[in-house]
Amino acid sequence: MKFDNAVSCRRCNKGTWERPHMVALKTKSEGHKGHKPTENTEDLAQEQMLMKKKRPEEASKEMLYRVYGNVIAMLEEYERRQDGKQMPKSKIDISDQSWKNDKDVQANVESQLVVFEAQLKACPPKVSSELKKELRISTIEWAATRAERMTDRFSDSDMYISQVFEILVDGRTHHQIFDEKREKLSRETANNTMSAFFAGKHTASQIDKKYESDPSQKASPPQIRTTSGDFELHSGAERIRHFKPHLSFALDDDVCLATGSVQ
Repeated sequence: MKFDNAVSCRRCNKGTWERPHMVALKTKSEGHKGHKPTENTEDLAQEQMLMKKKRPEEASKEMLYRVYGNVIAMLEEYERRQDGKQMPKSKIDISDQSWKNDKDVQANVESQLVVFEAQLKACPPKVSSELKKELRISTIEWAATRAERMTDRFSDSDMYISQVFEILVDGRTHHQIFDEKREKLSRETANNTMSAFFAGKHTASQIDKKYESDPSQKASPPQIRTTSGDFELHSGAERIRHFKPHLSFALDDDVCLATGSVQ
């Protein structure tokens, strides 16, 4: 049988109907017949671990910042299409997405969540421990901007930002992209999504070289959108709590830390 977007499994060279970016992930999680399945993000994290063995601490920070920023930027593109409201944007560069359809963009969001989880697992414990709290508060504030504009209405954008927070707290989340076979993406989007995974490795290599040439450089966090001064962080926490009630303690703790209040 011939498939429009057929690609080969890198383990056995057998053709598969899967979208290329799914092959990159699912050959690890499911495997073809005769292959032993492995964890969805564990292998991705292991590959990242090999790359970061001699990576300077600041380079590891920048890599995690970059991947987090990619998730937020793609989520904002999905949010704009899904919710139809003019929302503030984070100051994060992202390639033109206008040619992609909504399902393609949604698949990209889900793929970026997988990459983010893998990168966090691969990050040195000292770095992840230092940055997780900062990124958790940024995530709550991002959600608060939705509460500010969307009032009581919830959508998949809220679910995805809740998953970002869950990854930062629990180290993992449930990835919908692995659940079942989805509609095929356009050929161009599938190819571009697959390229993004390899681009991540290239970016890591560039970051390593950057810090090797000048070890005194400091990593800068992505400029995530914030709420207006009169809108409190707890509104963002409540939005995440709606989807992830088991994270209530972490949400309350982060809001107290960010606002200087006492529980």
